[in-house]
Amino acid sequence: MRLADIVRLRLRSVFRRSAVEQELDEELRYHLQSEIDENIALGMSTADARLEALRSISGLEQRKEECRDTRGVNMIDNLIGDLRFALRQLRRDMEFTTTAILMLALGICASVTIFAFVDAALLKPLPYKNPARLLGVYEKIAPSCLLCNLSWPDYQDWKKQNTTMSSVDIYNTTTYAMATPSGLKPVTAVRVSDGFFHTLGVVPAMGRDFYSGEDEPSAPRTAMLSWEAWQNRFGGDSKVVGQTVILDRLPVVIVGVLPKEFHFAPAGLREFWTPFHAENDCDVQRGCHGLYGVGRLKDGVSIEAALANLTAIA
Repeated sequence: MRLADIVRLRLRSVFRRSAVEQELDEELRYHLQSEIDENIALGMSTADARLEALRSISGLEQRKEECRDTRGVNMIDNLIGDLRFALRQLRRDMEFTTTAILMLALGICASVTIFAFVDAALLKPLPYKNPARLLGVYEKIAPSCLLCNLSWPDYQDWKKQNTTMSSVDIYNTTTYAMATPSGLKPVTAVRVSDGFFHTLGVVPAMGRDFYSGEDEPSAPRTAMLSWEAWQNRFGGDSKVVGQTVILDRLPVVIVGVLPKEFHFAPAGLREFWTPFHAENDCDVQRGCHGLYGVGRLKDGVSIEAALANLTAIA
């Protein structure tokens, strides 16, 4: 019998139970009557023929139970009975029930959160071009700080002198005050060097990436939007590219929108991505280590070779 037929018959046994039970009862009575007729034909009395037929069939109710087991009806009945018993027990002790529900909810939330992290970080490929060639760049300042942030002069040295990476870029997180009709509102942002998205291999969904030199202090102020910021703050306006917003009291032109699937876990969920402009003395001092680095290895270069080269430069 095909699986579809088995499923159909099982569902019929559950949802049209009365009709199925009636058919079963009629079929067993037919077999019983056939046995009785055969026994009478052999010369038995009606009473003896019926008794012998019942003995041969081993009881109608027992046969019915065997048929129900075959159809899986008894299993469903047992499950329903167990559920009813469990609900009665839970209703008797509401404190225990409430505690159990809360613990289950916490367990499910924790499991979903952990799975989402593992799925994004380990199972799904990163939304970058050839992510296996990307690496984080850190500075070793002292034995107690083996993975320290970079300073702007360090970044410039590594960018110019390294021979193992096709590109090196930096980023750091910040918050801007955005002018809105209801006043200034804080917006989360990431400041990046002009080649950051080129290094990651990310192409904007709308508009353009940052131009070379757009992170120079004298360059015009521009920004790219995350997909979420485009949807939530600008209503998914297709004409958002070219609009001007006020961030920290400075006019900033929106030049692009990042893809929906783009995420950059080290920076978290951020709305605006702007070129890195030196905004204070610390931004350009060698002693200020507030930047994070990311680089793309050249073809054929190993991570060990890149680390050795960066160490030599440092």
